[in-house]
Amino acid sequence: MHSVLSVLAEAHYNNVVMEEDLSRLAQVAKVTRRGDLWKGSEDALIEALKAADADIMLTSWQAPKVTVQVHKAWPKLKYISHTAGEVKHYIDREVLADGMLVTNWGTATAHSTAEGALAMTLALLRNYHNMPYWMRRDGLYWETPGPADEGLFEQRVGLHGLGAIAQEFARLISPFKCRVSAFSPHCPDSIFEELSITRADSLEALYGSNRIISCHAANRPDTHHIVDARLLALVEDGGCFINTGRGAVVDEAALIAELKTGRIRAALDVFEEEPLPADHPLRFLDNCMVVPHRAGPTPDRRYTMGRHAVDNIIRYINGRELDGVVSLRKFDLMT
Repeated sequence: MHSVLSVLAEAHYNNVVMEEDLSRLAQVAKVTRRGDLWKGSEDALIEALKAADADIMLTSWQAPKVTVQVHKAWPKLKYISHTAGEVKHYIDREVLADGMLVTNWGTATAHSTAEGALAMTLALLRNYHNMPYWMRRDGLYWETPGPADEGLFEQRVGLHGLGAIAQEFARLISPFKCRVSAFSPHCPDSIFEELSITRADSLEALYGSNRIISCHAANRPDTHHIVDARLLALVEDGGCFINTGRGAVVDEAALIAELKTGRIRAALDVFEEEPLPADHPLRFLDNCMVVPHRAGPTPDRRYTMGRHAVDNIIRYINGRELDGVVSLRKFDLMT
């Protein structure tokens, strides 16, 4: 019988992984639940794996990292089912290269994050982020300052990255009849064709030809600060930049300088430093909507993460195909 070591932080039980899903899992495997390992050492994880005789791990945010040392000490571990997206903080690349099977949330929550990106886009276009201040603080009603409100219908939208979330975002905005283009060198032509998206030949072409830029780029060495002063200067006057990808892909100093000109607007869910410092300039710019990293799955939808991970484990036990397998290539392209 397979043995699963669940190492979620205690707060993620009945939040990310529900009791009903653990009960389903317990029908096909031995399940050992630990909620105290997220602050633990390599030795603590190794001892827990040995005590559980685990060949499978169920992990989430704050999970202990499966390092090379852990893998060597307990080679019986064959599969890690991760409930969240990014896995680089939770497993050494060498472990994956050595044959460890890893899955993440795949596309299970892409629609929820895309919903967050859409909400931010609409709020920015319509100035909804500023209207409560204008009404409550300034006592204004009709005579509101700032750029004119805009709608999303028939806008030119550029997607920086075309992964699962950006693809869902494109589907969500399809009723708005936008003209959508994307820059994503690793995305196959079939996805562009399926979603009726025009492929941009370069980031310069993408940023220079769209009024709305939605950034979904992962943070890697080759994308660090890739959104710089040069690209931001290409965004047309009155344009909008929305980032629900990763903060470090944006040169924040360059973005702040561009925003201070009043020429463009921005909506940001992610930042280079999180939490965003209380005195950070981005907090005080009226043309910048700041959100505390909330574009991802809302609490009422996080159960889908755990359900997907448990479903994957059951598929693994039954010898069926898994969803969201993390290959080395995918690992290297991840945030």
